[in-house]
Amino acid sequence: MGYRLSVVVVGLNIMTKGLVKYLRSKDCSLKQREPTTDNRQPNAGFTMIEIIIAIGILAAMMVSVTEFTTNILNRKVKNDDRMQMHHTVSVAVNKITDDLRMAFIVDSKFQGKDSVYKTGFIGEESRMDFSTMSNVHFIKNKKDTDQIHVGYVAEKNEKGHLDLKRRQTDYLEDKINEGGHSLLLIKNMSQFALEYYDSNKEEWKKKWDTESISAAGKLPQIVKIKVGVLQIFDEETEKEPKKEPKEHYYEFLAEIPMYNTKISF
Repeated sequence: MGYRLSVVVVGLNIMTKGLVKYLRSKDCSLKQREPTTDNRQPNAGFTMIEIIIAIGILAAMMVSVTEFTTNILNRKVKNDDRMQMHHTVSVAVNKITDDLRMAFIVDSKFQGKDSVYKTGFIGEESRMDFSTMSNVHFIKNKKDTDQIHVGYVAEKNEKGHLDLKRRQTDYLEDKINEGGHSLLLIKNMSQFALEYYDSNKEEWKKKWDTESISAAGKLPQIVKIKVGVLQIFDEETEKEPKKEPKEHYYEFLAEIPMYNTKISF
């Protein structure tokens, strides 16, 4: 864009110098003319050709400035969209990390009769549900507790992309992966992949269940999270065809401090 603008400026400069030289040769400058013997006004105006040339130069300048300004504004909009997307992912990552950092399990005798206050961790390749103590109380006198169930799942939206949703209950219930209300965290994703690190076998696993024999009633030590987010551009126009969505990939690790601890009194 800078090269094109330089070419336009050079061209306009050459045209302007040529026009000035032409006007001087025609004695159309602003210097005072000799008085005439009759009462007619001196012919100090421009010819039609000179006016057309001036209008053409002005039009070329307006087109160049308009195109330059439009490109700047379009780039600003795209940069703002990208920065907003990065901010959204950052907020979601912080929330997921906070929930996993406070994940916990308790001994079976503290889960109530018939395990009505279930704790544990159920993880799949694109979904995880677990008990955590990360609940923050915002509403006065609301019947909620610090210990809740939280779930993260990627679901398809109307465009065929994935939306990351966070599910939360108000207190511990009898099922870890059901109930509560959901909130949209990230929209238009290309992927949401999860892996769980087994500290005993020192390997990554695609699934995790605290009630399984392999998990031995423990939590994963680390959860690896891969997120792919699509930056979707505006609809196509006559001058610019519609662009394919640009993918941005993020990968981070969230550690669970109490992975090897079962709360008991």
